[in-house]
Amino acid sequence: MSIKIAQKDLGATILVIAPLPVWERKMGRTLLPFSHVLESEREKWKPFRKGLSKEDQQVFDRLFDRAKFHTHAGGYVAHSWPMETILLSICLEHRKRIEEILRKHKKKRSED
Repeated sequence: MSIKIAQKDLGATILVIAPLPVWERKMGRTLLPFSHVLESEREKWKPFRKGLSKEDQQVFDRLFDRAKFHTHAGGYVAHSWPMETILLSICLEHRKRIEEILRKHKKKRSED
C-alpha cells in the first residue's frame, strides 16, 4: 500500500491509503512478470478502446498483441512508466514489418 499524508486548507491532516500500481506489487518476486504488466496496461486503456470504432478497436488489439512478442525483453526493464516499453515493442515490430515490405518491394523491382 502507498500511504500519503495530505493537508487540507483548514489545517486538518488526512491519511490517504492507496493501492500500489500492479507492476509495483510484490508477489514473491521484486517485479511482476512483464506479461502481467502488459495486461494491466491494456486494462487501463479499455475506456480509450471503447471509444474507438470497431475497426480501430481491432487495430488497437493487434498493437498490444505485437507488444507480447517482446515480453522477455520487457522483463529486463523496470520502468516507472511501463507503457514506454510497450510502445517501444510495438515500434520495433512495425519497423520489422516495414523492412520486410521494403525487401519484398526491392526484390520485385529487381525481377522486373
